[in-house]
Amino acid sequence: MSASLPLKPTWTRCSSVWVETFSTLDDGGDPVNRQALADAGERYETAQVQFGKSESVAELLVARSIAVEGIQSTRAVRTRLGFRPGPRSGPGGRGTR
Repeated sequence: MSASLPLKPTWTRCSSVWVETFSTLDDGGDPVNRQALADAGERYETAQVQFGKSESVAELLVARSIAVEGIQSTRAVRTRLGFRPGPRSGPGGRGTR
């Protein structure tokens, strides 16, 4: 049985927050921001695929780590643009703002 099945609602919630918070972010014409957002998008896609095929806690932790990298890239762009950084992964995986 795939580990992703019972966790699918959690991933769906996280996914929708990610998309709502980050997908509409404009790079402000800055090539550094543009690259960071491209990196974040790649991390999101990779984490989504990894999560979907995860069958162990270790694999889920890899997916989480990849997602956190994307969130960190996006938070950096938001900060550079003068916005609040937005969600981050806190202790124990709980999001904070």
